[in-house]
Amino acid sequence: MSTPGCYVARFDDGSEAVRVIDPDGAEINDDDATCISDMLGELLDELSRRGFDATSAVFAINRRTDGTP
Repeated sequence: MSTPGCYVARFDDGSEAVRVIDPDGAEINDDDATCISDMLGELLDELSRRGFDATSAVFAINRRTDGTP
């Protein structure tokens, strides 16, 4: 994810993993997407222990390289 863009991450029931996709639905498998998947997987594990339904979660990640929030 070295360029600005919007990325979507969600828990995939079939693979039991977090998938990271672009807005058009194409899967992203670069190093940044792997990191996002791992970190969100840990978050969802903790939330699941507290009764949260991981399959209902959708995360949108907007990346900007100009430093604006």
